[in-house]
Amino acid sequence: MAVDEFAVGFGNPKLTIVKRGGTEYNLRPIPAGGFVRIPGMDPSEEGPPHGFNAQSVWKRMIVIFAGPFASFLFAYLVFIVIGMASGLPVGQPLVASVEKDSPAARAGMKPDDKILSVAGERIREVDQLIGVIQKHPGETIAVVVQRGDKRLTLQATPRVDMDKGKKVGRLGFYPGSAIKKLGVVEAVQRGTQISFGFVKKLVQTIFSRQIAKEAGGPIAIVQATSSAAQAGLVPLVILAAGLSLNFAVLNLLPIGPLDGSLLLLLIIEAARGRRLSPQTQQAALTVGFAVLGVIIVLVMYKDITNLPLIKSLMHSR
Repeated sequence: MAVDEFAVGFGNPKLTIVKRGGTEYNLRPIPAGGFVRIPGMDPSEEGPPHGFNAQSVWKRMIVIFAGPFASFLFAYLVFIVIGMASGLPVGQPLVASVEKDSPAARAGMKPDDKILSVAGERIREVDQLIGVIQKHPGETIAVVVQRGDKRLTLQATPRVDMDKGKKVGRLGFYPGSAIKKLGVVEAVQRGTQISFGFVKKLVQTIFSRQIAKEAGGPIAIVQATSSAAQAGLVPLVILAAGLSLNFAVLNLLPIGPLDGSLLLLLIIEAARGRRLSPQTQQAALTVGFAVLGVIIVLVMYKDITNLPLIKSLMHSR
Protein backbone atom coordinates (compact mmCIF):
# COMPACT_ATOMS: atom_id res chain seq x y z
CA MET A 1 0.00 0.00 0.00
CA ALA A 2 1.49 3.33 -1.07
CA VAL A 3 2.03 6.13 1.47
CA ASP A 4 2.23 9.79 0.45
CA GLU A 5 3.36 11.11 3.84
CA PHE A 6 4.64 9.71 7.13
CA ALA A 7 4.51 12.38 9.84
CA VAL A 8 5.56 12.60 13.48
CA GLY A 9 3.33 15.10 15.26
CA PHE A 10 0.35 17.11 14.00
CA GLY A 11 -0.39 20.57 12.67
CA ASN A 12 1.37 22.97 10.31
CA PRO A 13 3.91 23.96 9.13
CA LYS A 14 5.67 20.74 8.31
CA LEU A 15 9.42 20.11 8.19
CA THR A 16 10.35 17.56 5.52
CA ILE A 17 13.27 15.42 6.68
CA VAL A 18 13.58 13.26 3.60
CA LYS A 19 11.58 12.17 0.57
CA ARG A 20 12.11 8.58 -0.50
CA GLY A 21 10.17 6.25 -2.80
CA GLY A 22 7.37 8.78 -3.23
CA THR A 23 6.89 9.15 0.55
CA GLU A 24 7.58 12.35 2.50
CA TYR A 25 8.93 11.89 6.05
CA ASN A 26 7.90 14.99 7.98
CA LEU A 27 8.04 16.52 11.44
CA ARG A 28 5.05 18.62 12.55
CA PRO A 29 4.81 21.09 15.45
CA ILE A 30 2.39 19.40 17.91
CA PRO A 31 4.57 16.67 19.48
CA ALA A 32 1.98 13.93 20.01
CA GLY A 33 1.76 10.75 17.94
CA GLY A 34 1.66 11.09 14.19
CA PHE A 35 -0.15 9.97 11.05
CA VAL A 36 0.22 8.56 7.54
CA ARG A 37 -1.45 9.95 4.42
CA ILE A 38 -2.47 7.19 2.00
CA PRO A 39 -3.78 7.70 -1.55
CA GLY A 40 -7.25 6.40 -2.37
CA MET A 41 -8.92 7.08 1.01
CA ASP A 42 -11.56 9.43 -0.44
CA PRO A 43 -14.70 7.25 -0.91
CA SER A 44 -15.83 9.42 -3.84
CA GLU A 45 -12.65 8.59 -5.80
CA GLU A 46 -11.70 5.25 -7.27
CA GLY A 47 -8.05 5.71 -6.30
CA PRO A 48 -4.96 3.97 -7.63
CA PRO A 49 -4.82 0.12 -7.83
CA HIS A 50 -2.33 0.05 -4.95
CA GLY A 51 -4.27 2.60 -2.89
CA PHE A 52 -6.32 2.30 0.28
CA ASN A 53 -9.73 1.51 -1.23
CA ALA A 54 -8.26 -1.25 -3.40
CA GLN A 55 -7.36 -3.32 -0.30
CA SER A 56 -9.48 -5.93 1.51
CA VAL A 57 -11.69 -4.76 4.38
CA TRP A 58 -9.42 -6.43 6.97
CA LYS A 59 -6.31 -4.73 5.62
CA ARG A 60 -8.09 -1.38 5.70
CA MET A 61 -9.23 -2.01 9.30
CA ILE A 62 -5.67 -2.79 10.37
CA VAL A 63 -4.34 0.34 8.64
CA ILE A 64 -6.96 2.60 10.28
CA PHE A 65 -6.47 1.07 13.75
CA ALA A 66 -2.69 1.35 13.42
CA GLY A 67 -2.91 5.15 13.83
CA PRO A 68 -4.46 5.23 17.33
CA PHE A 69 -2.37 2.22 18.31
CA ALA A 70 0.84 4.02 17.29
CA SER A 71 -0.19 7.04 19.39
CA PHE A 72 -0.78 4.78 22.39
CA LEU A 73 2.50 2.91 21.82
CA PHE A 74 4.44 6.20 21.59
CA ALA A 75 3.08 7.35 24.97
CA TYR A 76 3.61 3.93 26.55
CA LEU A 77 7.27 3.85 25.48
CA VAL A 78 7.78 7.45 26.65
CA PHE A 79 6.63 6.56 30.17
CA ILE A 80 8.93 3.52 30.24
CA VAL A 81 11.95 5.53 29.05
CA ILE A 82 11.20 8.40 31.49
CA GLY A 83 10.92 5.84 34.29
CA MET A 84 14.38 4.50 33.55
CA ALA A 85 16.00 7.86 32.73
CA SER A 86 14.65 10.24 35.39
CA GLY A 87 11.98 8.40 37.35
CA LEU A 88 8.20 8.12 37.74
CA PRO A 89 5.86 8.59 40.72
CA VAL A 90 5.83 5.38 42.77
CA GLY A 91 5.18 4.23 46.29
CA GLN A 92 3.09 5.63 49.10
CA PRO A 93 1.04 8.77 48.36
CA LEU A 94 2.35 11.85 50.13
CA VAL A 95 1.33 15.44 50.77
CA ALA A 96 2.77 17.67 48.04
CA SER A 97 1.41 20.95 49.44
CA VAL A 98 -1.26 22.16 51.87
CA GLU A 99 -3.74 24.98 51.27
CA LYS A 100 -3.70 27.76 53.85
CA ASP A 101 -6.55 27.57 56.43
CA SER A 102 -7.74 24.27 54.96
CA PRO A 103 -8.97 21.26 56.99
CA ALA A 104 -5.62 19.59 56.23
CA ALA A 105 -3.71 22.58 57.64
CA ARG A 106 -5.87 22.66 60.75
CA ALA A 107 -5.30 18.94 61.26
CA GLY A 108 -1.53 19.49 61.19
CA MET A 109 -0.74 17.85 57.84
CA LYS A 110 2.56 18.98 56.31
CA PRO A 111 4.32 18.66 52.94
CA ASP A 112 6.17 15.35 52.48
CA ASP A 113 3.95 13.51 55.00
CA LYS A 114 3.46 9.97 53.68
CA ILE A 115 -0.22 9.03 53.99
CA LEU A 116 -0.55 5.49 55.33
CA SER A 117 -4.28 5.26 56.02
CA VAL A 118 -7.44 7.37 56.04
CA ALA A 119 -10.59 6.52 58.02
CA GLY A 120 -9.12 3.10 58.81
CA GLU A 121 -8.47 2.25 55.14
CA ARG A 122 -4.89 1.52 54.07
CA ILE A 123 -3.86 3.86 51.25
CA ARG A 124 -1.89 2.60 48.24
CA GLU A 125 -2.70 4.98 45.36
CA VAL A 126 -3.48 8.69 44.98
CA ASP A 127 -6.84 7.98 43.32
CA GLN A 128 -7.83 5.73 46.21
CA LEU A 129 -6.79 8.44 48.70
CA ILE A 130 -9.00 11.04 46.99
CA GLY A 131 -11.92 8.60 46.85
CA VAL A 132 -11.75 7.75 50.55
CA ILE A 133 -11.65 11.43 51.59
CA GLN A 134 -14.58 12.23 49.30
CA LYS A 135 -16.71 9.59 51.04
CA HIS A 136 -16.54 11.42 54.39
CA PRO A 137 -17.81 15.01 53.93
CA GLY A 138 -18.13 16.79 57.26
CA GLU A 139 -17.04 13.72 59.25
CA THR A 140 -14.00 13.67 61.53
CA ILE A 141 -11.67 10.92 60.31
CA ALA A 142 -8.27 9.58 61.36
CA VAL A 143 -5.40 10.27 58.96
CA VAL A 144 -2.28 8.23 59.72
CA VAL A 145 0.93 9.72 58.29
CA GLN A 146 4.62 8.91 58.35
CA ARG A 147 6.72 12.02 59.08
CA GLY A 148 10.39 11.17 59.05
CA ASP A 149 10.74 8.27 61.49
CA LYS A 150 7.53 9.16 63.34
CA ARG A 151 4.09 7.66 62.76
CA LEU A 152 1.34 10.18 63.60
CA THR A 153 -2.44 9.90 63.80
CA LEU A 154 -4.14 13.17 62.91
CA GLN A 155 -7.84 14.03 63.21
CA ALA A 156 -9.24 15.84 60.15
CA THR A 157 -12.73 16.91 59.08
CA PRO A 158 -13.14 17.16 55.29
CA ARG A 159 -15.07 20.24 54.21
CA VAL A 160 -18.30 19.66 52.32
CA ASP A 161 -18.14 20.41 48.57
CA MET A 162 -20.60 19.62 45.80
CA ASP A 163 -19.57 17.47 42.85
CA LYS A 164 -22.09 16.38 40.19
CA GLY A 165 -24.90 17.24 42.62
CA LYS A 166 -23.45 15.08 45.41
CA LYS A 167 -21.75 16.05 48.66
CA VAL A 168 -18.06 15.11 48.74
CA GLY A 169 -15.27 15.67 51.24
CA ARG A 170 -12.13 17.73 50.58
CA LEU A 171 -9.21 18.23 52.95
CA GLY A 172 -7.47 20.96 50.95
CA PHE A 173 -4.07 19.49 50.12
CA TYR A 174 -2.41 18.37 46.90
CA PRO A 175 -1.39 14.70 46.89
CA GLY A 176 1.63 13.33 45.11
CA SER A 177 4.09 10.44 45.12
CA ALA A 178 7.84 10.14 45.44
CA ILE A 179 9.75 10.12 42.13
CA LYS A 180 11.95 7.05 41.78
CA LYS A 181 14.33 5.98 39.03
CA LEU A 182 13.28 2.50 37.89
CA GLY A 183 14.85 -0.59 36.39
CA VAL A 184 13.56 -2.05 33.13
CA VAL A 185 10.98 -4.40 34.68
CA GLU A 186 9.69 -1.79 37.14
CA ALA A 187 9.55 0.87 34.40
CA VAL A 188 7.50 -1.44 32.16
CA GLN A 189 5.12 -2.23 35.04
CA ARG A 190 4.71 1.42 36.05
CA GLY A 191 4.45 2.58 32.42
CA THR A 192 1.67 0.02 31.90
CA GLN A 193 -0.19 1.21 35.01
CA ILE A 194 0.06 4.88 34.01
CA SER A 195 -0.87 4.37 30.34
CA PHE A 196 -3.87 2.11 30.89
CA GLY A 197 -4.96 4.13 33.94
CA PHE A 198 -4.87 7.32 31.87
CA VAL A 199 -6.94 5.70 29.09
CA LYS A 200 -9.49 4.38 31.61
CA LYS A 201 -9.90 7.83 33.20
CA LEU A 202 -10.18 9.53 29.81
CA VAL A 203 -12.90 7.12 28.65
CA GLN A 204 -14.79 7.66 31.93
CA THR A 205 -14.53 11.43 31.48
CA ILE A 206 -15.72 11.32 27.85
CA PHE A 207 -18.87 9.44 28.86
CA SER A 208 -19.62 11.58 31.91
CA ARG A 209 -20.98 15.06 32.55
CA GLN A 210 -17.47 16.18 33.50
CA ILE A 211 -16.51 16.35 29.82
CA ALA A 212 -18.07 19.83 29.54
CA LYS A 213 -15.88 21.09 32.40
CA GLU A 214 -12.65 19.28 31.56
CA ALA A 215 -12.49 19.51 27.76
CA GLY A 216 -9.82 21.78 26.34
CA GLY A 217 -8.97 22.83 22.80
CA PRO A 218 -5.99 24.28 20.89
CA ILE A 219 -5.60 27.26 23.23
CA ALA A 220 -5.55 25.00 26.30
CA ILE A 221 -2.98 22.77 24.56
CA VAL A 222 -0.74 25.73 23.74
CA GLN A 223 -0.98 27.03 27.31
CA ALA A 224 -0.20 23.60 28.77
CA THR A 225 2.70 23.13 26.34
CA SER A 226 4.13 26.54 27.24
CA SER A 227 3.93 25.79 30.98
CA ALA A 228 5.51 22.35 30.51
CA ALA A 229 8.33 23.79 28.36
CA GLN A 230 9.13 26.33 31.07
CA ALA A 231 9.22 23.52 33.66
CA GLY A 232 11.82 21.56 31.68
CA LEU A 233 12.32 18.83 29.09
CA VAL A 234 10.88 15.93 31.11
CA PRO A 235 7.52 17.65 31.86
CA LEU A 236 7.29 18.62 28.17
CA VAL A 237 7.89 15.03 27.05
CA ILE A 238 5.36 13.73 29.61
CA LEU A 239 2.80 16.25 28.31
CA ALA A 240 3.47 15.02 24.77
CA ALA A 241 2.82 11.45 25.96
CA GLY A 242 -0.42 12.54 27.64
CA LEU A 243 -1.57 14.35 24.48
CA SER A 244 -0.70 11.27 22.44
CA LEU A 245 -2.89 9.10 24.69
CA ASN A 246 -5.67 11.68 24.30
CA PHE A 247 -5.38 11.50 20.51
CA ALA A 248 -5.32 7.68 20.61
CA VAL A 249 -8.62 7.49 22.51
CA LEU A 250 -10.41 10.44 20.88
CA ASN A 251 -9.43 9.25 17.41
CA LEU A 252 -11.41 6.06 18.00
CA LEU A 253 -14.66 7.98 18.51
CA PRO A 254 -17.08 7.35 15.60
CA ILE A 255 -17.29 11.05 14.64
CA GLY A 256 -16.56 12.77 11.34
CA PRO A 257 -13.14 12.13 9.80
CA LEU A 258 -11.78 10.45 12.93
CA ASP A 259 -10.46 6.88 12.64
CA GLY A 260 -13.33 5.57 14.76
CA SER A 261 -15.83 6.70 12.12
CA LEU A 262 -13.88 4.95 9.35
CA LEU A 263 -13.58 1.81 11.48
CA LEU A 264 -17.34 1.79 12.08
CA LEU A 265 -18.01 2.01 8.33
CA LEU A 266 -15.56 -0.84 7.72
CA ILE A 267 -17.21 -2.98 10.43
CA ILE A 268 -20.60 -2.41 8.74
CA GLU A 269 -19.02 -3.35 5.41
CA ALA A 270 -17.58 -6.56 6.87
CA ALA A 271 -20.96 -7.47 8.45
CA ARG A 272 -22.82 -6.83 5.16
CA GLY A 273 -20.28 -8.71 3.10
CA ARG A 274 -20.15 -5.90 0.53
CA ARG A 275 -19.00 -2.30 0.40
CA LEU A 276 -21.15 0.65 1.27
CA SER A 277 -21.77 2.90 -1.72
CA PRO A 278 -19.52 5.95 -2.02
CA GLN A 279 -22.63 8.13 -1.56
CA THR A 280 -23.52 6.42 1.76
CA GLN A 281 -19.94 6.71 3.03
CA GLN A 282 -19.77 10.35 2.02
CA ALA A 283 -23.12 11.11 3.68
CA ALA A 284 -21.98 9.43 6.94
CA LEU A 285 -18.72 11.39 6.92
CA THR A 286 -20.55 14.65 6.15
CA VAL A 287 -22.86 14.20 9.15
CA GLY A 288 -19.82 13.32 11.26
CA PHE A 289 -18.01 16.45 10.05
CA ALA A 290 -21.00 18.55 11.13
CA VAL A 291 -21.05 16.96 14.61
CA LEU A 292 -17.29 17.40 14.93
CA GLY A 293 -17.64 21.04 13.86
CA VAL A 294 -20.15 21.72 16.62
CA ILE A 295 -17.85 20.06 19.18
CA ILE A 296 -14.87 22.12 17.99
CA VAL A 297 -16.87 25.37 18.24
CA LEU A 298 -18.01 24.51 21.80
CA VAL A 299 -14.48 23.57 22.91
CA MET A 300 -13.01 26.69 21.33
CA TYR A 301 -15.69 28.80 23.04
CA LYS A 302 -14.68 27.26 26.39
CA ASP A 303 -10.99 27.90 25.58
CA ILE A 304 -11.60 31.52 24.67
CA THR A 305 -13.84 32.30 27.67
CA ASN A 306 -11.15 30.82 29.96
CA LEU A 307 -8.52 33.30 28.75
CA PRO A 308 -7.72 35.75 31.60
CA LEU A 309 -8.36 38.85 29.43
CA ILE A 310 -11.73 37.58 28.19
CA LYS A 311 -12.70 36.51 31.72
CA SER A 312 -11.93 39.94 33.09
CA LEU A 313 -13.88 41.68 30.30
CA MET A 314 -16.89 39.41 30.81
CA HIS A 315 -16.91 39.79 34.59
CA SER A 316 -16.48 43.56 34.47
CA ARG A 317 -19.86 43.99 32.78
